[in-house]
Amino acid sequence: MNIQNQPSFGMALYMPSQSKIAKKIGSYAAGEAEKARVTLKGLANDVDIYVKPEQNYNKDVRRSCLRCMITNLGQNPISRYFNRNSKKANTYVGVYEEPFSEKLVKTVQKLKEDFIKYSK
Repeated sequence: MNIQNQPSFGMALYMPSQSKIAKKIGSYAAGEAEKARVTLKGLANDVDIYVKPEQNYNKDVRRSCLRCMITNLGQNPISRYFNRNSKKANTYVGVYEEPFSEKLVKTVQKLKEDFIKYSK
């Protein structure tokens, strides 16, 4: 996963640049994801949030999505991303879901709430 944001203390959003998202799943999804970036950064104050574009197996952009994953802050992000034993929550937001930027924010917000609730 290509990461544009370099996380700093208190900010842990890992999301590719708008151009990289556009290349993978289309310009509409990239523009909508970019609208949600600031809000997602705000949600990433106490957890790591990963947003990764994923193509449909037959590369149909109408069926592409953004994979959203929440994990705890602290560990090495690469090992945490691939470690099956680390606590994480993930879901997908389809490009076809309208309005896409709002759906992305609401989905990540709910995912974060559930993650915090059930990881205690």
